Amino acid sequence: MDCVLDWRRSYPADEVTEVLVRGNPLMKLRADRPAIQTGRESQVSVQHAVAAALITGRAGVAEFTDACVRDERVRALRHRVTVASDDSIPTVAAKVRLTLADGTVQELAQTAARGSDANPLTDADLEAKLRAAAADWNSAFNPGPLIAAIWALDGSEDVSGLAAMAS
Repeated sequence: MDCVLDWRRSYPADEVTEVLVRGNPLMKLRADRPAIQTGRESQVSVQHAVAAALITGRAGVAEFTDACVRDERVRALRHRVTVASDDSIPTVAAKVRLTLADGTVQELAQTAARGSDANPLTDADLEAKLRAAAADWNSAFNPGPLIAAIWALDGSEDVSGLAAMAS
């Protein structure tokens, strides 16, 4: 997901026609699910995750809903994503080959998934993720005070205020 999202940000207008995702055999075993029907099923489908990320440029909650599963653009690309096993790739890594409409092939690699122990999220990444989730939930909600309260949690003697903001 990480390398596909990074690539999409760099090439927002390029049309992808085929995708090959290579990863540890465990990935193929657990997430090679091209024929999904629901948002819940999409959460464990490499094909859907990659297609949704390439079409929308995001990998948030909205990309794993029934509506996104039914999106014709996502559905069409999802059927052109292939998953292959590669014993040499660690479980937190992946390699992706994108074929573009003009025939160009792009090779991408992620040595450690963003958010893994080997590649932890930065504080800015965590804040951005919370802001995006809050906007998806309620666009009028201002997560700023909640974020400030979370960062101040270590020095707080009472977490009831934080708990109230998060509910």
